[in-house]
Amino acid sequence: MAMMEVLPMPDPLPTAPTDPLPLALVPHVDQARHYFAQAKAANTLRSYRAGWQHFVRWCAAHALQALPATRARPPTRSCATC
Repeated sequence: MAMMEVLPMPDPLPTAPTDPLPLALVPHVDQARHYFAQAKAANTLRSYRAGWQHFVRWCAAHALQALPATRARPPTRSCATC
């Protein structure tokens, strides 16, 4: 099996807020970040990554850009009796 090219993932969401937090909220925010980091199993994340890489390669093969998404026209019916 040929070695697959590793494609970049989209940028993650920022981890630090832009506004300073009140000190009383810091432990709760840290706990929420921990829960968020543990929300998906490693195999789920691996599957998402593989799906994303497949989509990026498909886009490249069809001369399309994966991100940002563009608005496409809905498909037209090709059958007059449909």
